[in-house]
Amino acid sequence: MVDTLTRTLVHEPPACRGCGDGLLLAPVTGRERRQVVDLPPVAPVVIEHQLVERECACCGTRTKADAPAGVDTPVQYGPGVEARVLSLYGGQFLAKDRAADAMRELYGVAVSPGTVVAMLARAAARLAEQFLPQVRDLLAAAPVLGVDETGLRVAKNRDARPSGLPVACSPWMDHRPWASLRASHPVHGVHTRRMPEAGTGFEH
Repeated sequence: MVDTLTRTLVHEPPACRGCGDGLLLAPVTGRERRQVVDLPPVAPVVIEHQLVERECACCGTRTKADAPAGVDTPVQYGPGVEARVLSLYGGQFLAKDRAADAMRELYGVAVSPGTVVAMLARAAARLAEQFLPQVRDLLAAAPVLGVDETGLRVAKNRDARPSGLPVACSPWMDHRPWASLRASHPVHGVHTRRMPEAGTGFEH
């Protein structure tokens, strides 16, 4: 049971089960709690932006209002839709078709499987451009850096080049970029000079 409630309904006994007398002014001797957890109906929120164009009475130039940031096309999906798509597709590992079906059935939002894939690609690009550089900088500044690597093959072809899953970590975060075992590892860019000595501080 939870203490934060959306609504509380109090049900009173209509009459005494013993003699049938009214209980309106009778003292309360107990209260049993029962809770029902449910979800409200979900419907998409559609906000229309109308860009007004006006003609100058002085020179005749027509000027249209600028669209707000993020409103770049006639129709797009907001961050709430994108977050739920990423949770289903990237977090719960649903196939793109099933993630699109779930969005339509659960939230009433029609997205195509191609849009699902595109949303994940854009989110990954944002992480790579905005978030991972901060992680690398913080790891590079860590007093002790733990590093390790696991080799694995990610292709059906047995002759494919082996790949590795390197990791650089501190007590507060870790960074796991993909790399080829025969190429220079991106993880080395975290702190090249510190890598040999940092390895001694790594705990398996």
